[in-house]
Amino acid sequence: MGAHDSVGDLLHGMPEDPSQGGWGGRFVRAWKRPRVVFTRLTGPQDRIEQFGVFELALPMGDLGPARLEARMLIENRELVGSVDADRVMRWRFSPKDAKTYRYMISSNVLALEVRSSELTSPRPPPMPPSTLRHDCPSGGRTIHHRMWPKASTSGSEL
Repeated sequence: MGAHDSVGDLLHGMPEDPSQGGWGGRFVRAWKRPRVVFTRLTGPQDRIEQFGVFELALPMGDLGPARLEARMLIENRELVGSVDADRVMRWRFSPKDAKTYRYMISSNVLALEVRSSELTSPRPPPMPPSTLRHDCPSGGRTIHHRMWPKASTSGSEL
């Protein structure tokens, strides 16, 4: 037996499937995030909740080069667009702050070149406890409500 067998014994479960339990726990989605797909450039009146998923899907049609390329610059990040079989260019972004985001698209497709636009991300409303997932190990509640032992007044407990 080598070290590999010892470590393997600790890592029970299926590492390729994070929804299954194991030594490191398991992934459980706490709540469903909103997702909005826009098929046009957005404006400040368009909204996606903070931490939601904003997807921009712009149809390219039959015009343009065989190899379509487009990038979205948003929040000092450059997102590379992905083209599907229907020649629709797609980007996904999740706003981390509640504010108005400005983005710019550059592309080898003239219809998209140097387009800029905006998107507003408001704070999500407070979630009532009843909306939390009940298959979460803690049932949506804090398991360890008191991490530290209560201070002793007599000094006899350590």
